[in-house]
Amino acid sequence: MPTLYRGGKVFDGTGRLLDGHGVLVEGARIARVAPLGEFAGWAGETVDTAGGTLMPGLIDTHMHTLLNAGPDQLGPVVSQSGAALALHGLRHVQATLAGGITSVRDVGGKDFVEVAVRDAIRRGDYVGPTMLCSGHIICMTGGHAEKIGRCADGADEILKAVREQLRAGVDLIKLMATGGVSSAGSDPGAAQLTEAEIAVACAEAKRHGRRAAAHAHGAQGILNAVRGGITSIEHGMFLDRACVDEMVPRGVWLVPTFSVGHWTRQNAHRGTIPAYIVEKSQWAAEKHRAGFRMFYEAGGKIALGTDAGTQYNAHGMNAYELVLMVHAGMRPADALVAGTGAAAELMGLADRGRIAEGLAADLLLVDGDPVADIRRAGERANHRMVVKDGRDVAALLPALRRD
Repeated sequence: MPTLYRGGKVFDGTGRLLDGHGVLVEGARIARVAPLGEFAGWAGETVDTAGGTLMPGLIDTHMHTLLNAGPDQLGPVVSQSGAALALHGLRHVQATLAGGITSVRDVGGKDFVEVAVRDAIRRGDYVGPTMLCSGHIICMTGGHAEKIGRCADGADEILKAVREQLRAGVDLIKLMATGGVSSAGSDPGAAQLTEAEIAVACAEAKRHGRRAAAHAHGAQGILNAVRGGITSIEHGMFLDRACVDEMVPRGVWLVPTFSVGHWTRQNAHRGTIPAYIVEKSQWAAEKHRAGFRMFYEAGGKIALGTDAGTQYNAHGMNAYELVLMVHAGMRPADALVAGTGAAAELMGLADRGRIAEGLAADLLLVDGDPVADIRRAGERANHRMVVKDGRDVAALLPALRRD
């Protein structure tokens, strides 16, 4: 049955905030976006959006379906059975959907369990967000996250590793270009995979119509990834002017993932997070924000990503990344685009991330005006309604609506 959303504002995912417009949804698609006068005499089903803003469902371009947001990031993933991981993973992505995130990009799982979750949702067996998956992270021997990664050294091994992921049906390739915060003894600033290794991976991914993302903190690792043909830099904590000067002209995306560091620092007092993670997170915080501001002010392409599943970075709280991007210096309207239209562009989801005729009816209705106050979209308490492919998520997943 067609449904008309009217009464409040409409943020379209490209930066425009419309007053006096209605959005007509038919089935899973947006049928019409027009001034309210065009809907005069409408007697069908209506959702009153007065006092709020209808916007596209948010998109998280960096999350981990199988991680449970506990203080030990990888332990449960390594020790649990595939069946247990699948059940937990399904609940995680459903909680994410209930939190206003209608599409996600999983950038590292285990044994392709998250791919099976993706496929079950695509078949319609279960309700969940639109998912893209990278399969195994590809890292060097001894590299960051090797406990769940595919270790590969040299061009031939890298090529084989990429092809293994493609054989499993992945949507993108994920590479470890530097060390990380959560690996003991790992220097997040140190380069790991070489430029030549990354170039082989990116070329093979591109040959098969896939994009590639690189975990990269240190400047040299970022440059290796950019010069190797990467699509997006994930985290970019120590991004500097040289990185900006090479990334922006090439159109390389930045996915800053402020949430992981924020929730680590917010929960450091618990004493449950390994001290080396807390120390590295505290040390890097301002450097991360400074590099982000430099990239943003240079006109770089930015998409929302959270690293959800890492310590105390819970599935379902993803939208708070909007608040953190604004705290780091981004205009609210630009943060909203980063979490909608821009994120969809990075993921290649041409029919999502915007409110326009013919596109998927993935919607988020929030109280107030998020362009004036980013917390209207960034804090889940202000979410009034989540719609996935034209259906009310609260009705589909009632037990998860306010978890």
